[in-house]
Amino acid sequence: MAENINTANLFSSGGHRWVWGVRDQGVKQLQTPGESGAARFVLGSYARPCTIQGMDGGPAVLVGTNDADIDGQEAAIEALVNDSTVCDWEDDAGHSGASLQVVRYERIGERHTASVGGAVWQFYKCTLIELDGGPTYAS
Repeated sequence: MAENINTANLFSSGGHRWVWGVRDQGVKQLQTPGESGAARFVLGSYARPCTIQGMDGGPAVLVGTNDADIDGQEAAIEALVNDSTVCDWEDDAGHSGASLQVVRYERIGERHTASVGGAVWQFYKCTLIELDGGPTYAS
């Protein structure tokens, strides 16, 4: 299956990539007074953040045929943010999971319209979090 969030390819209209952050771990260190060394216990892994960004590391872009097209794309993304929906997903590298939340969608700058052809585009940044820790590789 191709890249998607809950079977919808929300970001397919423009150039982007998924950039996974570091998965934090809960760690407890114990040391006995008067003894050297310490015991370290990993209590578990926490959620892993991800950012949808442009291929060059800058903002990603949504592209549409008109303003209504961009409005519809943004509404679908913002609905997931507002509902805190936990989603199935597959990223652009083919990794997948079942516990993704879209936590923030941020428009960057003004909406643009091409002088020829009328295509419309909007730069953005989108922040996701994989509640089960996401893929096991680091970006």
